[in-house]
Amino acid sequence: MKFWQSLSAPERTVALAIMLVPVIWAIPGLDLFGTLLLMAVVAHDLWHHGHLRFGRPRPEVLALLAFSLYAAANAALHAPTLTPRLLLAPLLLWGSGGLLLWYVQANRVRVRTPVLAGALGASALQMLALFAAVHFGLGEPPYRPPNPLFASLFVRIQPFYPGTANPNYLQPYIPEDTIAPGFARWSFFWGYPEVLALVAGAIVLVAWDLRDRRWALALGVAGIALGILSGTRSLWLVLPLIVVGRLAVALGRVGGRALVLALVAASGFAALSLPPLTEALASRLGETVSATSGYRRDSTEVRQRIYVRTWQHLAEAWPTGHGLPGRTVLPGYAYAGLGTHSFWLGLLYQGGAVGTALFAAFAGGFGWWLVRTRHDRPLAAFGVLLMVGLLLAVMEFEIVKMLLVLLCAMLQRQTPPTPSRG
Repeated sequence: MKFWQSLSAPERTVALAIMLVPVIWAIPGLDLFGTLLLMAVVAHDLWHHGHLRFGRPRPEVLALLAFSLYAAANAALHAPTLTPRLLLAPLLLWGSGGLLLWYVQANRVRVRTPVLAGALGASALQMLALFAAVHFGLGEPPYRPPNPLFASLFVRIQPFYPGTANPNYLQPYIPEDTIAPGFARWSFFWGYPEVLALVAGAIVLVAWDLRDRRWALALGVAGIALGILSGTRSLWLVLPLIVVGRLAVALGRVGGRALVLALVAASGFAALSLPPLTEALASRLGETVSATSGYRRDSTEVRQRIYVRTWQHLAEAWPTGHGLPGRTVLPGYAYAGLGTHSFWLGLLYQGGAVGTALFAAFAGGFGWWLVRTRHDRPLAAFGVLLMVGLLLAVMEFEIVKMLLVLLCAMLQRQTPPTPSRG
């Protein structure tokens, strides 16, 4: 109880939100996560201060809010049938994210790394306990996924396709999609296995910034286990790169830039100038790429088809974009449309030059603000953002990724950094 009372209001809000993800997933659905947080912020300010404390928005906030309005209007102009969900979806994602970022920046909202790690640890415990009960107790049987309560009452449910993660269904694991014999692919409470992979990667990177080594090790192992259960190949291509970058930064702090450059030069010379080592590295790289592409080969082939045809159709509506995903490349499967399965390519396809420019203005302004305020941020904040940015090449952008971006904006070191001398 004393620990809970020692937390600031933003830290309690973040911790509760993470631990209540299963409830939000089951009742309103994750699409409303950002909106619910925004409502909580408004209620808190009106109750405790009598007014909203948003202040003057920064340019990146204005760009993100403009992007949300543009995405909604562009989708409405290109849709054959106008529906409330079509208009609300961009506003719930980008609009709520922009308003929350506005509040975070205006009020210098901060969450300490150990607090976030504790909340992520509680969430990891929830997921691993569910996995143990279902896998070892029930054997991961096939089932008909139910709907979230709000979706059952207010949303026209789309047809359920076995083997896919439909956001209108509560599907903690996909029995038809296995990562190994007897092991289904899991998404738990996060809607999609790919989103679980991002959460698992964030858990690993946050654990690295903890001072308590035993707690860091336990949390890191839990994150790796959850990443394996997600069955997401791209995580294991991106996360090691970030880990290597993190090690390079640590070496730079200890031995200076000269040590890092010397190690890079020595590694490059050894890899490219010694024939046995060069051949071994090339062979290993080829095996890794082949294994990664061969794992769930049907998924890889469909994605390749989507990306190639999306690129071929970019010029058809370049100034303003197509507004919506295009026709499917796999007849009978609506989720394989042009402009899907890659946020960056989908941004070009659906948003065109205008939408891309607005999002680039947001991303550039947000990145510059993070760099300017980096003195009290842990490296995990930048690592998680880099992971999200890289994985968006093969993933869509949805509300959990937006909330990860907001967490990086709030994340603070355990103690203030030691001022540099000189």
